[in-house]
Amino acid sequence: MKKYVLLALLVICIVSCYGYSITRKPKALMGSWERTVKQNKTKITARLTFNNDLTFSYIAEDPIIGHINTHGKVSLMSKKIAFLSDIQCNNAGIYKYYIENNKTLIFTLENDMCKIRKTVIEGAWTRVK
Repeated sequence: MKKYVLLALLVICIVSCYGYSITRKPKALMGSWERTVKQNKTKITARLTFNNDLTFSYIAEDPIIGHINTHGKVSLMSKKIAFLSDIQCNNAGIYKYYIENNKTLIFTLENDMCKIRKTVIEGAWTRVK
């Protein structure tokens, strides 16, 4: 547990040292996004919502046994996002992201030691209207 806290603090320090603004709030990212995720031969539809206060929520629309919905805080750095805390993963996860035509959000893994988050976050998401 202590090493995950130290890892999260290290990620924040590295990001700060490179001069990224951790308070930047790109409006295009805010709102809700959906995608279908395959976990252990089961497909679930998930919704990922980003709020202006730099919090997020991940909700499985098709709940399955053993799956936990989660929420937490994020930090935005230019075209990267760090998931800093959530109830499912104790360490930070960093992803590159870009948005196509304000309709598709694509996450590409940079660094994340949380296996379950990598499985559900990386990939293409569609904006919810």
